[in-house]
Amino acid sequence: MIRRQKNRNRKIKIIVGIIAIVIIILLLIKGCNKKEYEVIFKEDKEKTVKVITKEKVERPSDPEKEGYRFVGWYLNGKLYNFEEKVKGNITLEARWEKKEKAEKENYKVEIEYEEGKKTEVELTEGKVVKPSDPEKEGYKFVGWYVNGKLYDFKEKVGSNITIKAKWEKEKGNKRKEEYSKTGKRIDNRAHQKDKTVPEIEEVKVEVKSSRIILKVKARDDRTEVSKLKISYSIDGVNYTTNNIIKNLEQDKEYKVYVKVIDGAGNEVVKEEKVKTKKVEEVRNPVQNITTITNKDVEVRVEESEYELEVSVDNVHFYKQEKNKAKIEENGVYYLRHIDENGNTSSAVPIMIANIDKEKPASFVVNVGKTTRKITVSGTTTDNVTSSANLIYKYSIDGINYVGTKEFDNLRPGRYRVYVKAIDEATNERIEEKEVEIENIPGVEHTLSTTGKTNNNVDITFTNKGNLILQVKENGVWVNKTSPYSVDKNKKVIVRYTDGYNVGSEKEIEITNIDKVAPTVRVNKYEVGYNEIKVEAEVEDNETRKENLRIEYAVDEGSYQASPVLNNLEVERTYLVKVKVTDEAGNETIKEKGITTLAAPKVGEIRKSTERLTNNNVELIVVDKNPNFKLEYSINNLPFVEYTGGNIQIEDNYKVVFRYVNQNNTAGEEKEVIVSNIDKEEPEITANKESTTEYKKEVEVELKARDNNELKKLEYAVSISSTVEPSTYSRVNGKVKINNVTGKYYIWAKAEDSVGNIRKKVYGPYLLDNKKPEVNLVLDGTTTNKIKLKVVASDPEAGIKGYYYSRDGGQSYSGLQESGIYMYTRLKNDTEYKIRVKVEDKLGNIAESEIKTIRTAPLGNISMTIDDDSWAKKKTLSVTSDQIVGETYSYSLDNGVNWIAITGAISHIEVNKNTIVKYKVSDGVNEDISDIEVTKVDPIKPEITKLEEDVTKTKNGSITFLVEAEDKGLAAEKSGIDKYSYSIDGVNWTADLEPAASYTIDNLKANTTYKVRLRVKDKAGNVEEKSVDIKTKNDCYTINSTGYITGYDFAACPKDLVIPNQINGKNVVGIGTGVFRNKGITSVKFPEGIKDIQSFAFKDNPIVQDELILPASLQTIGYNAFDSATANYKKLTIKGNTQIGINSFASTEIGDIKIEGSANILKMAFLNSKIKSLDLGNTTNIEEAAFKGIELTQDTLNIPTTLINIGPSAFNSEKLKLTNLNVLGNTKVGISSFKDVKVENVKFEGEARIELYAFLNTPLKTIDFGEKTKFIGVSAFHNTPITMNELKIPSTVEMIGTNAFYSTTKNINKMIIGAKTIENQAFALGRIKEIEFTTTEHIKEKAFNDIGLEKLKLSDNLKTIGTYAFNNNKINQDKLVIPETVTTVGTSPFSTGYGITLNKLEYKAKAAIPSFFIRSTNPVNPVKIKEVVIDQAEGINDYGLYNSGIQKITLGEGLKTLGIRSLANNPIVQDELIIPSTVTRMEQEVFSSSNKKINKLTVLSEASIPTFGFGGGIVREADLSHTKVIGPKAFDSTEITKVKLATNLESIGERAFYDNKLVMNELIIPETLTSAGGSMFSSKFKHINKLEWRTKLAVPYRGFFGAKIDNIVITQAEEIGELAFYENSYTSVDLGNKMKRIGSYGIGYNDSSSTPTIVIPSTIENIENTAFWFLRNGKLIVKKVEGTISNAPWGAQNSTTIEYQG
Repeated sequence: MIRRQKNRNRKIKIIVGIIAIVIIILLLIKGCNKKEYEVIFKEDKEKTVKVITKEKVERPSDPEKEGYRFVGWYLNGKLYNFEEKVKGNITLEARWEKKEKAEKENYKVEIEYEEGKKTEVELTEGKVVKPSDPEKEGYKFVGWYVNGKLYDFKEKVGSNITIKAKWEKEKGNKRKEEYSKTGKRIDNRAHQKDKTVPEIEEVKVEVKSSRIILKVKARDDRTEVSKLKISYSIDGVNYTTNNIIKNLEQDKEYKVYVKVIDGAGNEVVKEEKVKTKKVEEVRNPVQNITTITNKDVEVRVEESEYELEVSVDNVHFYKQEKNKAKIEENGVYYLRHIDENGNTSSAVPIMIANIDKEKPASFVVNVGKTTRKITVSGTTTDNVTSSANLIYKYSIDGINYVGTKEFDNLRPGRYRVYVKAIDEATNERIEEKEVEIENIPGVEHTLSTTGKTNNNVDITFTNKGNLILQVKENGVWVNKTSPYSVDKNKKVIVRYTDGYNVGSEKEIEITNIDKVAPTVRVNKYEVGYNEIKVEAEVEDNETRKENLRIEYAVDEGSYQASPVLNNLEVERTYLVKVKVTDEAGNETIKEKGITTLAAPKVGEIRKSTERLTNNNVELIVVDKNPNFKLEYSINNLPFVEYTGGNIQIEDNYKVVFRYVNQNNTAGEEKEVIVSNIDKEEPEITANKESTTEYKKEVEVELKARDNNELKKLEYAVSISSTVEPSTYSRVNGKVKINNVTGKYYIWAKAEDSVGNIRKKVYGPYLLDNKKPEVNLVLDGTTTNKIKLKVVASDPEAGIKGYYYSRDGGQSYSGLQESGIYMYTRLKNDTEYKIRVKVEDKLGNIAESEIKTIRTAPLGNISMTIDDDSWAKKKTLSVTSDQIVGETYSYSLDNGVNWIAITGAISHIEVNKNTIVKYKVSDGVNEDISDIEVTKVDPIKPEITKLEEDVTKTKNGSITFLVEAEDKGLAAEKSGIDKYSYSIDGVNWTADLEPAASYTIDNLKANTTYKVRLRVKDKAGNVEEKSVDIKTKNDCYTINSTGYITGYDFAACPKDLVIPNQINGKNVVGIGTGVFRNKGITSVKFPEGIKDIQSFAFKDNPIVQDELILPASLQTIGYNAFDSATANYKKLTIKGNTQIGINSFASTEIGDIKIEGSANILKMAFLNSKIKSLDLGNTTNIEEAAFKGIELTQDTLNIPTTLINIGPSAFNSEKLKLTNLNVLGNTKVGISSFKDVKVENVKFEGEARIELYAFLNTPLKTIDFGEKTKFIGVSAFHNTPITMNELKIPSTVEMIGTNAFYSTTKNINKMIIGAKTIENQAFALGRIKEIEFTTTEHIKEKAFNDIGLEKLKLSDNLKTIGTYAFNNNKINQDKLVIPETVTTVGTSPFSTGYGITLNKLEYKAKAAIPSFFIRSTNPVNPVKIKEVVIDQAEGINDYGLYNSGIQKITLGEGLKTLGIRSLANNPIVQDELIIPSTVTRMEQEVFSSSNKKINKLTVLSEASIPTFGFGGGIVREADLSHTKVIGPKAFDSTEITKVKLATNLESIGERAFYDNKLVMNELIIPETLTSAGGSMFSSKFKHINKLEWRTKLAVPYRGFFGAKIDNIVITQAEEIGELAFYENSYTSVDLGNKMKRIGSYGIGYNDSSSTPTIVIPSTIENIENTAFWFLRNGKLIVKKVEGTISNAPWGAQNSTTIEYQG
């Protein structure tokens, strides 16, 4: 029963097998008949892809087009379904959409053809384009559905949707289906014997931050590679043919799947773990402008593939231009990269602090003036620029600005002056003020005499005080004194000047001085050979000509009245004198040496004619003197003696005659000019002297001219330029030549009035009136073309073009430029009548003869089959004429597609049984034939056995066993023919006879080889198969000391496993350079190895998971593992190993773990790529050991064992750490962590942090522990530290210059114990509060501009440097400067951000420096409620200027108060005491400072300086110790009461100007030696009595406007101008010594008063306005009436005058 069942099963299997074979045969036959179709993808250019019938075309990668988004591939206006099989030739067109539009329509739409098969599509005008209906075997397509409803493709998309294909199963098509292990249905209708899955040979993965690109190499035994279906998935469920997986998250691990399906439906899936990249951080942001600027700043970053974004709050980011961001204002900005999916890098902050678009603050323009000059000043503040760096420019016209404050040489009048303040960013603030300059008075004078005189005249000028007298001399004004002496008659122009401005000019004319001698001018000396006659003219400025005496003399002889001096010797030189004397006795003598002549003058010389002639002229000598020889010279030739007769002159010449005496001395010469000879021919010109181009006609205009008179102009036309024509015609208008051909010449002839003739020839003139010559030549014919060549000539004008005819001249073509012409698309073997017409450039036309030409017949083509035996493909030989212009082609698809044949003899390969058509065509006609191809065998043989013969494989050889059979059908099987094999897939053996095994020799030991076998059947079909076989091993050479010194690189593998013993010897080390550059790919070391010498493994491409350096290893030599191509995923150093110089330089290492105590020498890991680093117990790291490494890890611990980190040890922009812990007493060397991306640093031991150690690192926090010793120059420069509290322990000896410069991003509080803080150590950082515990020295700009708000100085502080705390915004209760401070630099607390203190205690003895604490920006003032100065020795210039002080106490130790040292402060206090210790107060010490001081007590004897308290408010001033009160000392201070010292010596100009004194008595003591103008000038409220006890004159405007009731003057002799003008006096006692009362001296009294003024008898001068507008008064003058002029001196009529003299 069991046996029968087995037999039954066996029968069923046989039947099934037979059926399967039949099906396969049918499928193969059907496959052989499949047609090829062409699919064209049209983007902008065509791309052609051939696809097998009923196969699907694979969707290509989406194309790209700038400015557009790819929508999809469309067929006949519908989206193409790539799941459909191709049924014919089709063209797919790419559809595009502008990006702007596409970005608006951002809904996601997917087409689902089958369950899980989705394709995302783009929208067009907001709609989905309906795809073509898909096909699915066994199913009928119903329609497209969304959420169970039929979808309407006319509607616009309003949300994300999936459109699904709906199917109905067809009836009667049931069949059994098989499924793979993965659940994939297997198509078992064909290839039922192919159950082998495809092989995925390689998957290349390219990873981006938001996309993964997969490139797959696959193969299959039966399916061609091009027909394998490859798809991709990110979830293992949904696959797509697009190899780019998009829209991924960055830095995330994904599983990606690659599925390959062969033609039989077998599939294989490969899974890869892939991690997307991080979006790279913004690198190296650099400002294009680093100085202060009022322009936008551009920040450029390192080039990147990503887009750049910027944010001001690290929340909202905005797109920028690629790789650069535009910044418009100061602040912290955050830069990051973003990819196409919105993944972003971490933001990199950058501080922009150099933009300043704000103008300096408004300010007041101060002006000083004289009568000639204006001095301008004004100061302000700026929000950014310090006052010291503000630039001021000044202008008097608002256009031109200069750096000087003074404008000199100004004219009287009104001016507007301008002050421009410019900050460092070039922002400008301009303020202005109007000023008036007054006129200079005119000049008054007297003369010393008005009568005539020959002496000087003196001019005396009236004195005008300090004005300078100027006289205009030679147009230049010269300073002079009075009297001014004038030595000649002239107009003297004078004026007054103050040195620059001038008064009106006055002209004084002096006419009575005569010191000028007469003049004499000798007009002529008539010289003979025995006498001299003088002719002279004389004149004088005063004496009339007839009254002048003229006398003549020679040599020392006496003068005579006659001008003729005779009886002289021949040819002798005499001194001839002419003397003239005027009435004043002034005389002039004119002398000249005159020589008498050597011979007489030449007499008359006549010409033979004076008329114009072209003959010679004769000269005739008349009355020759016989006693002298006569000579003549013609035209400057040498003189010749005249021997008689007439002299012949041939041309216009100068002839000179002279007599010569017996001494051969010549006398005076006589010139005779001959100018009436004309032998010059006329000139002829032509407007066109020749032509270079041929013309049909030429016109020439001839002209002639003569130097005298032209008689006539004639011409003749000739063909010769050398033979003169016999006749000429007179020129009448233009000469015209026409109706001729050739070269012609014009002869021209001109004659003048005296018979001179000129002839001239012009030409050639080129003329052409002849037809061209033409000859038509056949230049070749083809089946459909005739090529013509026209030989035409026109030697004159040249050919213009050609006209062609093929009908014998009945019709012509248009004008052709070429003489070569081709007729195309003609009928082959046909006659044509050809004619050509030629036209020259002047329009002359000629026609050729008619030529009859026949086109050629088509060429021949034939095709034969070379071999009638079986083959996998057949070769057809083709013979063709290959006539130019004809195409020869063949077709394998019954004439659908034709393939070109290019050679006269060529071959065609055909791989199937078919009918081949072939043809010849010239584009018009064609001839077609065919041939049948048979006996083609396309099936490959099968290798059934390929394996190693393990019994025969040796160290350097391999033996393998082989079996194969031909699997073709009976009708096509040809049998196995030859074998060949290869071990590299490139080099193959020659064809071998089939054998059972083969052996390969000369191989490398211990190496695996892939042996490939190739089997070929008799039809030429080839099959390949491979197997891996490994050779045996015997590789190393070791010396007697245990060092490996050699290796069999030829035979041995590149993956090294070094044994601990070789040939019984322990391996101790690796010799120098043993494995250098030998292509080693991996290495493993045994325990026991001690030494790896230099270059041992240099330049090898080692790639391995872990390189373990055993505990026994003591030294690694220099460059031992140096290799740019090496890659170790992990390096473990187990022992106490010295790692040599450059030992791992430029190497890629994953994780480094040092388990021992390594000594790492210079550049050991220079520029290496490292993923993690564990230093273990490392003791030393030398210079640049890890410089340039790529490393990213959370924490790096510097162990307690590590004593030294060398310079630049970890300097690398690619090193990224979250935490760095320095655990021991380590010296952190110069630049050791420069540019490292480290966030947090902690020091636990006695660290010394050297120069630039952490320069440019992105530090956020630092922990200095309690032991740190030293922080070097720029150690933490430019690091963005952000901490709540940072402590620097007292163990720190020094913080170096720029140590934290521009570093601290935001630190709420710092506690600093460092002994010394160097220049700019913390400048430009951000620290809110600082407490110094033990600090002794704070150097220049140490904490400049850090945003400081709270400050406590240490009790042992000694030094505060210049600008130490400049530009901060301190706001606290009290600031104490301790008494230990001995040095304070300038401006330590100046700021533009404002300071607010309740109290400032200055306990130090050191003087308060200039600008100690003040505001540089009026918008942010300094405010100090109280300042207590205990024992400071002084306050330097501007020391507490503009410091916002409301109350101040000056200690007893104070000695000096500098310029404006306490100026511009809002002081409000009951009493301000200037202590007695003060010895010096400088100008403006308290100016504009006292908001309200009820009482000022000056205990010091120091002088009150200029404007010392001016501009403030002082109610009462006790100046009982003050001897000198400077100018403007209390100007405008609203003083109501002042107590002056009894020994007062000086009161300066305007000292108490514009105050409000209310006093019973004001006494000016007799000790006063100096009194300035306007000293008490003011609108005083009231002074009952003024006693002027000093002898000094009451100064100009001394008490102008004061409300003084009683004036008592005891000793003064003078009252100055306006001294008591506009007062309310009721009595004035002028004492008994008064001599002068100036203008307006006691004028304009209050109308309610009726003063009586007694003028003592001592009075000498009362100015005419002295009592101007005095009303209701009485003047008692102790003088006789009339003795004092100018009465009533300006008093009103209501004032009476009584004389008591």
